[in-house]
Amino acid sequence: MFLNEKKEIFLEQKKILNDCYEYLKNIKKNGIKINFSPLCFFTTWTKSYGYFKILHLRKKKIFFDFLIFYLKNIFSILKNGSIELVYEKNIFKKKKYRSLVFSYCEKQSFKNSIFFDRYFGISSSEISETIFFLISLDNFIPNKKCKNIIILKKKISFINILIFIYFFFLIIFKSKFNLKKFFHYFNYEYFFIVQLNMLLKKIFLKIKFKNFLINYEGMNFQNFFLEKIKKMNKNVQTIGYLHCAPWPLQTDLICKTRSLDKLFVSSFDQKEVLNKYYKWSKKKILTIPSLRFNKLNNNEFSNFIFLPIYIFNKKKYLEYFQDLLEFLANSKLGQLNTRIHPLNKNSKQHQIFAKELKIILKKYQHKINNHVKNISIFIGSATGVCCQALEQNNIIYHIPGDHILDVFSPYIWKNIDVSLVDNGIFKYSIRRKNKIFYTNSEKKKFTKYIDPHLK
Repeated sequence: MFLNEKKEIFLEQKKILNDCYEYLKNIKKNGIKINFSPLCFFTTWTKSYGYFKILHLRKKKIFFDFLIFYLKNIFSILKNGSIELVYEKNIFKKKKYRSLVFSYCEKQSFKNSIFFDRYFGISSSEISETIFFLISLDNFIPNKKCKNIIILKKKISFINILIFIYFFFLIIFKSKFNLKKFFHYFNYEYFFIVQLNMLLKKIFLKIKFKNFLINYEGMNFQNFFLEKIKKMNKNVQTIGYLHCAPWPLQTDLICKTRSLDKLFVSSFDQKEVLNKYYKWSKKKILTIPSLRFNKLNNNEFSNFIFLPIYIFNKKKYLEYFQDLLEFLANSKLGQLNTRIHPLNKNSKQHQIFAKELKIILKKYQHKINNHVKNISIFIGSATGVCCQALEQNNIIYHIPGDHILDVFSPYIWKNIDVSLVDNGIFKYSIRRKNKIFYTNSEKKKFTKYIDPHLK
């Protein structure tokens, strides 16, 4: 019976992809840049314009949920005001660099005014002839400005109606009073691109570089960044690095840009999937060990309940969680702890959800077998962490929010075994190691695997 369900999940996922491609084709005909429109960035794991577009293509009822999301997004234009660049005043004395690295930073990224990039596994002091362009995730700026670092941060401001009015009329004229175009561009994501464009002019007129490296996730402003650089100098080599392990349906990675020359991934299966299902050229994709993660001896993903980034249906999750514990209570239940995604560590909603899971878990305390060490439970979308846990020989139990969007298909991911535990609960195991996520314990991996490809 489950063979039919596995086939159905695969066929539905393929249909979603085909619908996305057809939608992109029609949008292009209307003169809308699919690189920059958030309605063309199709996420499956969190609420976004692209997520609601997928639901719309699947003929789901989304009006009220989308309306709330849309109003919050538009309010973000008012609330978040504008952005600014922070850098050491003499940074542009040097006119030429070998590389520019685009990435993210936060307070913990800095030590003694040296920046460490956890995605690329490099520090600002260890690679020469390089300038870092960073988006501050927490608006932290180190007291002592670094010589080769430019940081983008939000300006601390109150609600700015003037900026909102300016952007509103800018998009009206840009869309030439076309309502469809207006809807694609009048949002916070494109507002960020407009601001970014004004700031980038200040940088690119002052420095030159041969290589541009980006922590790539297919996002609209990343595609804008790439296109902007290629327009200014077509000889700059653009290199993306996908730092995370695969997730089930990667519609957000549909290839929408020709401005990326090379894409490094840390998964042999990922390379095949990007080529076969997401229209990436195999020639552009190179497989290397993860720069961000090392091969670990201890099992850091074992005996955890991983909470979703976005809690779509808490009641459903709690019901299925209890059903799963009933199944595992027969000698398969080990000590379990909840694990909240770092982006949501301060979220009250996630903290309450974690407490509710612990209350249910407490009922089964007498059934716990301390010898069971290799079980992980994922709620919501099966994220890249799920693949990391599989590579460490964990058995994964998965409670998806949506059977089609959230579940790994073994027809796509050839090295993941999928079985059905109960209605609404799936089980994963690995077939061949180091295929879905490739790690090792080498040092200076950036120097060994990336540097030889730079001009």
